[in-house]
Amino acid sequence: MGCKVKELAGVWDVIMADRDDDLSVVGATADVWVDFSHPDALKRLLAGALSLKKPIVIGTTGYTDLQMASICEAAKAVPIVHASNFSMGMAVLGALVRAARKALPDFQVEIQEIHHKQKKDAPSGTALTLAKSLGDNIVLGRQGAHMRAPDEIGIAALRGGQVIGEHTVFFFGNAERLELTHRATNRDIFAEGALKAAQWVIDKSPGLYSIKDIL
Repeated sequence: MGCKVKELAGVWDVIMADRDDDLSVVGATADVWVDFSHPDALKRLLAGALSLKKPIVIGTTGYTDLQMASICEAAKAVPIVHASNFSMGMAVLGALVRAARKALPDFQVEIQEIHHKQKKDAPSGTALTLAKSLGDNIVLGRQGAHMRAPDEIGIAALRGGQVIGEHTVFFFGNAERLELTHRATNRDIFAEGALKAAQWVIDKSPGLYSIKDIL
């Protein structure tokens, strides 16, 4: 297909690269590179952006520890914003969840995420990001005889229909429960957040940034 150019909100010229495009050619005139593709594309993405000294916004999830290490290494040379979810509402949910955890240290925390039936990875990258911001003892689903440890953070993944994305963080007390939920009803929110990140990162120094920095 080659690359396509279109006007977005009358402000941005968006150059869309296909899988087989030469990124050093397609992306040479771009101010920022934005990637929402597949972990297998990371090596080529970083190599091209580093050669041209281009800032990067990465929304792809499912990276291995080794791939994450390569992103951290690349961030020493170019500014990179990496997030598992570029919804501004989700970014605020993350801040609220961390505040609730600090205020309710004795409450048990559980996370439930729901996505469409075609989603391949479970749990979602967003659920993992939320969990990792709250603790280290993360349990992915439960079965059999298992007594919940006080510091566990459980994640349950549901799949069905055409649900774009729903995440609920539960805080369980002895006689009360707090629930914080984010529901995505249109995928445009992720593109809008990524464009905000792109505009924000243009003039930043090399480093690895997150959606929290943009807020």
